[in-house]
Amino acid sequence: MEVFNVQRCFGEIARDARRAALVVIGLVLVFTAVLFENGVAEAANPPPDFAAFIIEDEIFSPISMGMAPDGRLIVLTDAGQAIMIKNDRRVNRPVFDLRGFVDTAADRGLQSIAFDNNFANNGYIYVVYTRDTNNNTTDGIGRNRIVRFTMNGDVATNETLLFDRFPPSEVADLHYGGGIEMGNDGKLYTTVGDYLIGPNGQDRSNIRGTMLRLNPDGSIPTDNPFYNQLSGDSRAIYAYGLRNPWQTSKNPANGDIFISDVGANRFEELNKLERGANYGWFLAEGPRDQNDPAEAGFTDPLWSYRHSDNFPNDPLSGCAIIGGAFYETPNPSFPAEYHGKYFTGDYCQGRIVTVDPVTGEAEFFMDGFGFGLLDMAVSPINGDLYYIDQTFNGDEAHPAGGIGKISFVGQQTSITITSQPSDVSIAVGGDASFFVGVTAPGDVTYQWLRNGLELPGATEPRLTINNVSNSDNDDRYSVEISSNGERVDSAEAVLRITNNTVPRPTITFSGADGGYRAGQTIRFSGSATDNEDGNIPGSSLTWAIRLNHDEHDHELQSGIVGANGTFSVPPAIETDTNVWVTLYLTATDSDGTSTTVTARIDPRIVDITLAANQPGLRLGLEGQNQNAPFTFQSVAGVNVQISAPVTQTAGGTTYTFASWSDGLGRSAARATPNSNTTWTATYNGGGGAGNCTVTAVANGVRVDWTDGVGVEVIRNGLGWVATPAIGQSSYTGVGGSVDDGWHVRTFAADGSTDDFCVVPAEIAEEPVEPVARAGMTCTVLVNDNNVPVLSYSDFPNVPTVNILRDGDWIVTDRSETPGAGTYEDTTAVPGVDYSYVVRSRSGGVVNDVVCSSATITIGTEPTPETPVPGEMSCTVSVNDNNEPVLSYSGFTNVLNVQFRRNNGWIGTGLPGAGTFDDTSAVSGVAYEYEVRSRPGGVVTDVACSPATITIGAEVPEVPEAPPETPVPVEMSCSVSVNDNNEPVLSYS
Repeated sequence: MEVFNVQRCFGEIARDARRAALVVIGLVLVFTAVLFENGVAEAANPPPDFAAFIIEDEIFSPISMGMAPDGRLIVLTDAGQAIMIKNDRRVNRPVFDLRGFVDTAADRGLQSIAFDNNFANNGYIYVVYTRDTNNNTTDGIGRNRIVRFTMNGDVATNETLLFDRFPPSEVADLHYGGGIEMGNDGKLYTTVGDYLIGPNGQDRSNIRGTMLRLNPDGSIPTDNPFYNQLSGDSRAIYAYGLRNPWQTSKNPANGDIFISDVGANRFEELNKLERGANYGWFLAEGPRDQNDPAEAGFTDPLWSYRHSDNFPNDPLSGCAIIGGAFYETPNPSFPAEYHGKYFTGDYCQGRIVTVDPVTGEAEFFMDGFGFGLLDMAVSPINGDLYYIDQTFNGDEAHPAGGIGKISFVGQQTSITITSQPSDVSIAVGGDASFFVGVTAPGDVTYQWLRNGLELPGATEPRLTINNVSNSDNDDRYSVEISSNGERVDSAEAVLRITNNTVPRPTITFSGADGGYRAGQTIRFSGSATDNEDGNIPGSSLTWAIRLNHDEHDHELQSGIVGANGTFSVPPAIETDTNVWVTLYLTATDSDGTSTTVTARIDPRIVDITLAANQPGLRLGLEGQNQNAPFTFQSVAGVNVQISAPVTQTAGGTTYTFASWSDGLGRSAARATPNSNTTWTATYNGGGGAGNCTVTAVANGVRVDWTDGVGVEVIRNGLGWVATPAIGQSSYTGVGGSVDDGWHVRTFAADGSTDDFCVVPAEIAEEPVEPVARAGMTCTVLVNDNNVPVLSYSDFPNVPTVNILRDGDWIVTDRSETPGAGTYEDTTAVPGVDYSYVVRSRSGGVVNDVVCSSATITIGTEPTPETPVPGEMSCTVSVNDNNEPVLSYSGFTNVLNVQFRRNNGWIGTGLPGAGTFDDTSAVSGVAYEYEVRSRPGGVVTDVACSPATITIGAEVPEVPEAPPETPVPVEMSCSVSVNDNNEPVLSYS
């Protein structure tokens, strides 16, 4: 189970979890109508003599935080803001704001922060985030980067790129890792996840599933443990065998670094970083099997705990380990038993535990957080334990989280109200909320009063009055608090109803009949009315789109303004089926009152069966092998990683993998089709070690082998030419000949090699000449997301076709209509020239069609070419609704066109000719408009005429002659002061 970036649980309960003092801290939540049901986050339950306090409860999607040596707390949000908490108060100005530059899809986003060891003198902070490399958070090319900022007071400046050679996503935008620390040795340590491909954890030919060690300038230290054994960026690997190591923590006392590694099906792990360690993933999870020799070299986690879905009766099981903090501080306030302990917890169970950093023994500390606990930090100033809770305001589907802290307050002898209920002002139809915060010596009971009378059933620290009306105006609310025979009355809070009603928005959408499919376009639109304003304009409608997964969610899009738009769920996304999309539409009236409504879109779920042509074989799903046949469910269109071992033995016979029924590679990502499907792996019997062949194919050769172990390397007469991934059993090379004499060898970690297979030229087959069948076509264009799109047709008698890019296989498109379809190459890299070929094999004949244009380049923004006069044009005028309208023509041979206003993108349109209404234009602002197309990857901009246009200014007519005699008084206004000492205007 994936939970935002988290997962795990602990050892044994060392004390009774029943507390002697219930502590609930409350702040008033003043908000307008929210027309969806809000869950209430549970109250934190500290142990005796401790109290929980809410520091800030209005931070949207906080993800991690870092405590500076001087006690300033910097909180990172997923969307890209860094927020400072100073002296337990939020600083209004952000430390930095990367929104608009951060790719927030799935596990991407602003991720972690670390402070330089010499922070007091140089002010350096180090940050990991996913850079949006193409102004499109769903195009699959966002990559992590490490940057350095310099703190100038409470603001960070001078962003400096240190390292950005992280791999792009292959299967899903999950398991990115992203933790960072500066070690006591002055080096930077950062984690990289396995990108949802389990074998990456054991494959050091890439940096996935590892802990990297870098110099502070981003270069690779030459004393890294594998520097002389590996090459390229793999030399930065310090430890490996990790799955989703999304959080790290450094012990201020000795520099030890702990890694929170999210588990798959069985265990959550807390790992202590050791030089050169292999933590076992994907071959082992949790403590290693002492009876399995294959796991003898793995490093056990310091502490691990089991998953609640597999161990429901284990009271300390969970689902997702979170970040943590060592209780090492110059000013400890916690009792001595906690000094030196590591505080961490579980996201799903909402528990905090302490872990002994030497023995790994865990003890229960507190619970009551519900879903949303994410990270912790210890103050060097007051010794308090700070934590992130994503659901302080109780709306788990659309969280407004924040920061709380745990303080040691000593033995309580009487009730203390730590936060009084506060007044609320709200519009008619809204929901008003009141909170009270209390510390007490024993269990606490609450009874809320309205105008001095008890409210039946109002016995919680939070009170919500739904759908308020004018009759509720000036009602007074208080609460009676009782504990151990003592009773205390809170102060009264007044509910005031403003002279306004809330807007009433509605949502419609299309394109998801039968459930959404990843990659398909869904169109949405909305409108709103208001008693005072009538129809709410599109400029006052804002949208957010989030992918919900179980009890948490991932942002797809946010900050959309207007009455309509489109979105799609990226194929490289969460593979679980317990997902859905939520559209949020917020309408704001002229008085500033807002209403949010939601619409839920469920996915289309299909059954996939993995089968083998021989009994007793095993096949892999997301890196985990299972007995075939087996069936799993997946959301249509989502990429899943399917694999088959090169060789395996069943019934005394060794079988060698030959092919998958869908034509894709032995270990490759596949897009889930729209209907139930069986993928069958074909194995040939009797294969032995060193069995390999070379076959001449179009433009080169293909080498196939079996039973290669370690890192396999291919060589021809010109030297070593490729290093395929571990487990790969085939290599296709462009150019070369079977006459070169091809070899396959193993390359062990100790540097030894073994040429276990040699293929002389005389055994190779004759090449198969490709034939282009008449009528087959393929074109390639670049869409508005800057992604090449292939369109092909008339490929007969084949359910699938193969796509080659620059001579290398990329994927196979599974079109619902055999012989025709489209394919979006989301892995294309900006600034590279590409050529594409669509290939089919029918009756043993290879049919190749070269796509036009012959080459295509994406991702760059060249100087726009001057449009050909008379071919492309754009004019802009103002319609009767006082909205700019763009009219364009002559845009042919493109998928669509884009509209830009004052250098900002505002929408897309159909190719050829058409119009576009700019419903979000603001009165009194001068606008410049352009229409952009990308035929063949070349950017062409056409400026609309006139050059600028302004709307909304109503110029009054000048009368022909001023009246000589003043108009008799018909309108009047007077002002006075009422009994409430407020100015009152009277007009007629």
